[in-house]
Amino acid sequence: MGSPLKFEQFLDATCNILDEDGFVAYLPTLYVNDEILVVEGIPDSVSDTDALNNVGSEYGLGSSGTFFAVLAAADTVVAGEFSFTGWRFAQIQPGNSGLVISWVERPLWFRL
Repeated sequence: MGSPLKFEQFLDATCNILDEDGFVAYLPTLYVNDEILVVEGIPDSVSDTDALNNVGSEYGLGSSGTFFAVLAAADTVVAGEFSFTGWRFAQIQPGNSGLVISWVERPLWFRL
């Protein structure tokens, strides 16, 4: 990669995937070490948010310049970015004229 991916670019790419594949097919996605990683093979008994919490730190999530997106509810993807100032979070949900990105507080399920 020529330059690191920006969080806003990651959010836009996530919206493009959601537009194409829908929310139900979305898999937890991480951006660490200039790579996009998709968490696959999650057992049905494990929620996507738990899977993210379980594997995030072993992949380096929580280092400056890392981010993630995960299906947190049937029609909500939550994304987070870690920088030198700490975590910031956004959610992506369907709106009247397409997907809407809004800034949100730290989710209660987030443990990293």
